Amino acid sequence: MQDAQTVQTSHPPNPGAPRRAIPQARPQANRNRRRTLRGTLRISMSRERSWRTVSASCIESLSIRAHSRYDAAMSVKVMTKDQLVPLLRTAQTRNKRIVFTNGCFDLMHVGHTRYLQAARDLGDLLVVAVNSDESVRSLNKAPDRPIVPEAQRAEVVAALSSVDYVVLFNEPDPHSLIAALQPDVLVKGGDWAVERIVGREIVEARGGVVRTIPLVPGVSTTTLIQRIRSTTT
Repeated sequence: MQDAQTVQTSHPPNPGAPRRAIPQARPQANRNRRRTLRGTLRISMSRERSWRTVSASCIESLSIRAHSRYDAAMSVKVMTKDQLVPLLRTAQTRNKRIVFTNGCFDLMHVGHTRYLQAARDLGDLLVVAVNSDESVRSLNKAPDRPIVPEAQRAEVVAALSSVDYVVLFNEPDPHSLIAALQPDVLVKGGDWAVERIVGREIVEARGGVVRTIPLVPGVSTTTLIQRIRSTTT
């Protein structure tokens, strides 16, 4: 049987015989095929445009959400004493162990980050009290300290995942702040003798504990400042 699209012959054509018409492809079939191809191309192009639009939208959305999370985290973590007290009371009623430490945290370095992570490991929530600019100037430090303003120092500390809350204080020491917050664990660096740690008696009176964490040898804000100055003079 002959195919509708081709003609098969088993013998050479006879020049004298009448010429037979070769069946042609159906015009309607060709038109349908072209329509199908055009439709497929349009769908493909539409999908590509949609993918590009969705991809750009997703990237923009992720960027906005990431930025929003960063801003929100900073505003939520940095608090005043009055804001922090009821939150810690609620946490303690839920058997959360509150850890407290304090410091200037001027020019953050690896000693700070390791120290704060070790402090966080002693409980469920870590509160870091940061000396305000006024408080730093009242301490026995160089006249140009702090190098970094208090708002920036608080924000950098709050950016650490080990830190749950940050609070600024203006006094030379955090004694009154510890009395207000009533932490379960009081932490200071290994350069402090336990009996000299401010607020120890407050924490121990309510059954809390006082701990010291070893410092990272050779790392401090003072040594960083000295190194920077030695390279610029």
